[in-house]
Amino acid sequence: MKIFRRRNKYYCKAASSSLLFQPSGDVGPCYYNRGYIFGKYPEKSIDEIWDSINRKNLIKSIKNAKFNLGCYQCKKDIDAGLFYSSGISKYDFIEIDKKESKFPSLMAFQLDNICNLECIMCSGEYSHLIRKNREKALAYISPYNDNFVEQLKKYIPHLKIAVFTGGEPLLIPLYYKIWDKIIRLNPNMSVTITSNGTVLNDSIKEYFEKMNVSITVGIDAVDAEVYENIRVNARLDKTLKNIEYFNNYCSRKNTKFEIKTLITPQNYKVVQNLFYYFSERGIIIMPKLAVMPFYSSMMSLSVEELDHVVLHLSTLIYNEEDEIAKINFSRLNEMTQQIKQMRNNLILDIDNYKSYSLVDLKVLLIEYLKTTYESKVYLSPNEFDFYQKQIDIVFDKIDDEGVLRNAVLCLIKIPGDLILNEMNRSELEKFIARVKQTGEYYI
Repeated sequence: MKIFRRRNKYYCKAASSSLLFQPSGDVGPCYYNRGYIFGKYPEKSIDEIWDSINRKNLIKSIKNAKFNLGCYQCKKDIDAGLFYSSGISKYDFIEIDKKESKFPSLMAFQLDNICNLECIMCSGEYSHLIRKNREKALAYISPYNDNFVEQLKKYIPHLKIAVFTGGEPLLIPLYYKIWDKIIRLNPNMSVTITSNGTVLNDSIKEYFEKMNVSITVGIDAVDAEVYENIRVNARLDKTLKNIEYFNNYCSRKNTKFEIKTLITPQNYKVVQNLFYYFSERGIIIMPKLAVMPFYSSMMSLSVEELDHVVLHLSTLIYNEEDEIAKINFSRLNEMTQQIKQMRNNLILDIDNYKSYSLVDLKVLLIEYLKTTYESKVYLSPNEFDFYQKQIDIVFDKIDDEGVLRNAVLCLIKIPGDLILNEMNRSELEKFIARVKQTGEYYI
């Protein structure tokens, strides 16, 4: 394969050097392969998870150019020439040290869903306020505890990088206990925090001064009305003021400051303002297309609307002599190409299905997923019966026929491989919540 001719056997460095601790206790290799699990905490210790047969099998699979253990999306992106969009690129910076191979170089922590915002594209999986106010469901209980922090003592001296996401990392108490260990055991290592940019105080600043922190802030517009409609509970003026501090801190510490933005139907008309604003300030932007929930995905738009989006984003003008602007707008161009591919793959006759009975819609959805499964576009780790049973449970658990009907009509507009991947990576209860959320939005 072409990818292996131009990269060595460690081309995917996450497989052999990284652990991601997920909110459910599941532990896998990275943010992009959540369906293949090495083990679950606290059922297994960190030692047992790192030494697991599943981790060894994934490393072997990658070396043999196999992608069926949850890595299909990276293969798909690379084959499409979308290296920046692939998960592989996000782990390309890791330096593999064979002497340290007994320990991970990178640990990523996504331990809790404590968050002060209720962003429209988010879910209760990542915000306890959404779980309480929008989903009106029982709170998720994080399985991580002080014993987990104690187990980390063995690993922290060997880490090169620790990544913290949430929820909102700066509001998660257990992270401060981990940072205390880092400050004591390995203060020179790289720490990366992905924040919504709304939380900052003197205590946080003191912690930052004792570590080498790279900061990524999620912000989707610099137009106040658009931003505050997306990032519910946030104030743009406060976020931009905090961003100024974070950027200055990273410049002084010689660490990395970046902006992460989701391109959605809610912000694409003003996204150029965000790119101009941060490019002028020398700040790198990492754009991404939302997939779920459906109403925050470009796939929710019609062919005509997608044509307009592509035209709008393709005609933006920027200073080509500015290196930061060149990087940022080249990434935006890659997103535009993805939207163009999305437009070309969109089902055109969706209206034909609106008269279908709920039973017929269920059959249609299952056949749609089965066709995708059998095409081998999605290299699934499960038999198809696994997905069919999940669909059966979704139909049993969502008792509002209108919500369920709308949800199915939305799902059949999404590429089947993305649905299968979402079902594979998510706990069933969380997948049901996402499906219900989609159906309720379109009532």
